[in-house]
Amino acid sequence: MNLIPGPHISYRRYPDRTILVDHRTQTTYELNDTAGETFDRLERGEAPLAGEQEFVDELRDLGIFDTAPQPIPPVAPSEGTAPAATDEIFTALKRFGEKHCIPVAATFSVTYRCPLACRHCFFDKKPSTAEGELTLAEIEKVLDELRDAGTLYLTLTGGEPFLRHDILDIVAAGRKRRFAVSLLTSGYLCDEPTLDALAALWPESVQVSLYGPDSATHDRFTGVPGSFDRAMRTLRGLRDRGISVTAAVSINTLTAPTVRELAALLRAETIPLSCNITMLPSRGGATDPTALNISEEELAAIIADLGIPHGDRLAGKGPDDAPCAAARSVVAIDPYGTVLPCHELDLPAGSLREKPFTELWRALPFENLRRLRFGDLTDCPTCTYRAVCGRCAALALRTGGKITDHAALDCRAARAFSLSPKKTIDL
Repeated sequence: MNLIPGPHISYRRYPDRTILVDHRTQTTYELNDTAGETFDRLERGEAPLAGEQEFVDELRDLGIFDTAPQPIPPVAPSEGTAPAATDEIFTALKRFGEKHCIPVAATFSVTYRCPLACRHCFFDKKPSTAEGELTLAEIEKVLDELRDAGTLYLTLTGGEPFLRHDILDIVAAGRKRRFAVSLLTSGYLCDEPTLDALAALWPESVQVSLYGPDSATHDRFTGVPGSFDRAMRTLRGLRDRGISVTAAVSINTLTAPTVRELAALLRAETIPLSCNITMLPSRGGATDPTALNISEEELAAIIADLGIPHGDRLAGKGPDDAPCAAARSVVAIDPYGTVLPCHELDLPAGSLREKPFTELWRALPFENLRRLRFGDLTDCPTCTYRAVCGRCAALALRTGGKITDHAALDCRAARAFSLSPKKTIDL
């Protein structure tokens, strides 16, 4: 029997643990050092050593070596939450990454181009061509560097990633290197052959933006007729192929009137939803999208009705703790090879076309950011609402504040969670 892990498996070895992700069952495992060494040998195609057969048999029973795994039936969102052990392993890995400055998760914007004109878009002007974007060969080199740096989770986003003619090649390159690949997309460009090819690559998850329960609402928001039908085709198509999907729902003045109807639709379709409750200023500083934010009271009611989980970035933080994971356990790369602390924080370390990732990861902008501590923040350490707050340094900067400040929009969201009758605050 072939003992090389199947195409549905991602993994990465770290100094004191090996993390294994099975995308078919959406389960994460943590292996000890000895098991990690065995798994490494199996990945290289080597036979197990004497005394390792029991462990290999356990992996076989879990379906780790399946070469053509059959998609499992989707489960209802109420039943489909990740097992507690999976959540705990992921949380522990993030903390491990923060402590040792290992970029366990990377967000890679492969293009800023997009065929839609969404009302809340934070891009002031989308590029019309692919000029200057990293080539596939350059991206493969970047993926090698990220793998060697310890990245396991790789999110491909845009713009619209499927505007790249080679996006499936990029996904394949990531899966070949055993990244747990997720994609953020509008679903607009995913026809049936594309869905077949994508599902065969076993991404960890695909998130599709959805702005209403029907074409009238969604298409008015995106400005493109037919975009709702295409988004639903992508969600249903991947779900039916056994791939984990999520609908990304933005809650604002245009979508809030029908968001409960949208949630009901998704429940009927057994598709989980992920809610974005804050419309951000554009990356160029324009505040037009923020006018779409709903009131705290209306937001609190929607939070309660939809059961939206609160942010917890500041919960349990001590004065010497890091305020967030940017440049610690997470990193971002733009379409042109610029390395950023996270997807939103515009503090570039430099270009991967000029320097290797390991050098940029230790560049001065990132090192300065790593010196920041929770106790350095203005007001946040003593704030009543910090246990339900998802404070973002990028939002503070984008709204005219300092990196130690807090944005009024983050405070609005935290207060809304505190108003929700289903939420309790525990500092």
